[in-house]
Amino acid sequence: MVPVPGRKTMAFAQAADWADTMSIWIHPNGKLACKLGHREDQDETGEALTDREHQALLDQDSQRLGLSFLNLLSTAPEPNPIQDNIWKEFMVAISFSGDLLTSLTHAIATPLTDDMTIASLQGVMSLYRELEVSTKDETEVPTMINLLISEGMLSLVLEKTRLYSQRVGSQPYTDTVALLLTLSLRAVTTDLSIRTELCRVIHILSIEGDVRMHDLLIGWLKNALLRFPWIRPTVRKARTIPLLMTRIDLIGQKSHNDLSDMKSGLWVVLVLNWLCQDPSCCSEILDAGPHLLLQTADKARLMQIFRTDKGDPVGRVDLDIQLAAIECITSMTIPRPQTDHLNGTIRTPLGWNVETIWNWTLQTMLVLKNLTTHYRPYSTVPKYAIGFQTLHHLFIMEAQLTIEQNENASLLLGREKKYPICMPISYVPSFRSQMEMS
Repeated sequence: MVPVPGRKTMAFAQAADWADTMSIWIHPNGKLACKLGHREDQDETGEALTDREHQALLDQDSQRLGLSFLNLLSTAPEPNPIQDNIWKEFMVAISFSGDLLTSLTHAIATPLTDDMTIASLQGVMSLYRELEVSTKDETEVPTMINLLISEGMLSLVLEKTRLYSQRVGSQPYTDTVALLLTLSLRAVTTDLSIRTELCRVIHILSIEGDVRMHDLLIGWLKNALLRFPWIRPTVRKARTIPLLMTRIDLIGQKSHNDLSDMKSGLWVVLVLNWLCQDPSCCSEILDAGPHLLLQTADKARLMQIFRTDKGDPVGRVDLDIQLAAIECITSMTIPRPQTDHLNGTIRTPLGWNVETIWNWTLQTMLVLKNLTTHYRPYSTVPKYAIGFQTLHHLFIMEAQLTIEQNENASLLLGREKKYPICMPISYVPSFRSQMEMS
C-alpha cells in the first residue's frame, strides 16, 4: 500500500487530492463525483449502465470505504516528534476541505446503511479533532469552525446523537458532539447565521428526561455563557432553567464521595451563576425553585463537615458549590442601574422576607468562616470579596434584619461590633489573617 502523504514527506499539497478522493467515496453520487466523472452508472448519453440495486450496493461499499479510510487516518503514526508534527499539519490541511465537509454532512444526514451512522460521527471526530489544538493562523481555524456551524454540521450531529441516545439499550457516541461544542466556543459570531445555529444547540439539547444530553449542554453552557452572553434569552425560551434547577436538586444524591458527580453539580450552579447576570433569568430561577439554591448551599456546607482534610478535592468542590450559590445571590441583589426609576436601590427578589434574608446571611457567614480552613492563593481573597459584597446587599435590603439578627450575625462571624458589617473589599486580606489567628 502506498504510504499516505504526510507520514514521511512534506507533500502537503497532496492533502487536497486525498480530501477529494474521500469526498467522492463518502458521497459517491455527489456534485464532486459527477463533476470529476467518477460515476459509472451512466454513459455519455445518460442511459443507465447498471441496475439501480447493483449501483446502490456499489454506493454503500463506496461510503463504507470512505468512512473507514477517514477513521483510519485518525490513527497517528509511530511516535516521532518530527513526523507527528507533519502528520498533524496534514490532517489540519485535509480538514479545511469544503467538499469533504459537504460529503460528510450528507453522509450523516442520509447514511446509505444504518451501520454507517456511528461511522460517520466517528469520521467527524477523526477529521476535525486536530482543529481543537491547532496553532495555525488565527483566522483560518475560526473560519473553518464557522463553516462547520453555518453548513449545519453542528446541529445535524446534535440531532443524530440525541435520536440515537433515545434508542433502547443504545450506547450513545457523544465524543463528536463534545468536540464540536468545544470548537463552537471559538466561532466568530458577528454573522447572524452563526448565532442562530448556536441558539439551536440550546433548543436541541434541552430535552426533558435525557440526562446525557443535559450533561453535554451544561458542560457547554458554563463556557458559552461567558463567551456569548447574548444566548441568555434563548436559555429562557428553551425552558432550560427548570432542567437546571432539577439537576441541582440531585447534587450529592448519587454519592457524596464521587468527585465527578460533585463537579457536575458545581457546573450546574456556575451556569445558574452566569444566568443570574440577567434579572429576567433570576426571576425564572426563583420561580422554578424558590429555596433550591439555599438548600443546595446548605447541603454543600453539611458535606464539608465530615471532611477534615484541607486538601480533599471533594471538599473543595463542596465549598465551591456553596460559594457559587452565594454568588448567585450577589447577582440577584445587585443595585439597580441608572436607567431604572429606582436607581441605586438593592434588588429584593420577589417573595423574599426577613427569614429568607437571614438564612442567606447565615449561609454567607458560615462560608466566610470555612474559607479560613480552605485557603487557596489567588482564589480565596476574591471569594471573600464576593462574600462581603453579598452581605452588603443583604443588610441594606428593604426587608431589614432585626437588631437581634444583626447582632447574631456579628457574633457568628467572630468579631466585635467595632468592625463594620459591610467591610470594604480592601480589608479582606487582613481580616482573613485575624480569622486564622482566632
